[in-house]
Amino acid sequence: MTGREALPWAGFALFLAFALFVSFRPSPDRRAEIPSPESAPVGAAGHFDPVEYHTRRADAFEADGSPEEAAEEYRALVEMDPGNAILRSHLAAVYYKAGNLDGAVAELREALRLRPGNWAQLEALGDLHAERGEIEPARAAYVEALWIAPENDLAHYKLGRMHQLLGRHGEAARDYARALEIYPDFAEARMGLGLCAVAAGDIEGARREQGILAGLDAGLAAALGEAISSGRADTPPPR
Repeated sequence: MTGREALPWAGFALFLAFALFVSFRPSPDRRAEIPSPESAPVGAAGHFDPVEYHTRRADAFEADGSPEEAAEEYRALVEMDPGNAILRSHLAAVYYKAGNLDGAVAELREALRLRPGNWAQLEALGDLHAERGEIEPARAAYVEALWIAPENDLAHYKLGRMHQLLGRHGEAARDYARALEIYPDFAEARMGLGLCAVAAGDIEGARREQGILAGLDAGLAAALGEAISSGRADTPPPR
């Protein structure tokens, strides 16, 4: 594939775009490194340091692949510092890993309330809503993210998918076209543009997009060809 080989699926932006996490390489005995109250870190004055304690435990649980337990530690940190938007972003990401989409949305919204205007968090919020099948809230989040970062080709593409799911094919076509202006080899956006042409009855235009797409991704070109033959363009391209 010449296009977006690693196109983020819903929620992917939550982990990459935040750029908040440290990468860990867990060892087999990582659980032995999780601090206990008896081995808790102490502060400069020689007293128990709850922030360091819960931070180390959260890091260790994440590295051990235990997001539910890591979330408990981040929850404790947030309770100690409820106005910390970065901590809430961490908690949102860990909730997502644990499969708690409601918790992830709530914490991400609170992080944005505390520190508005973060396009990456807005895009991630859109991803979460899209994964929950909440098309209009996802669309609104992508629109807001694009007001801040208008050159984000992925956000234009994701917005196009939402418009297509809403049956607003003209708007979806504009979104896909804008994504292609920014990144001409965006195969999935090219497929989306072809599907919108099918929906508009422009078979010649759809076949033109299919011809270009064939040089980017043969599988997507074949799928677009099936849509052209059947006249069905209800399903958006891959997310």
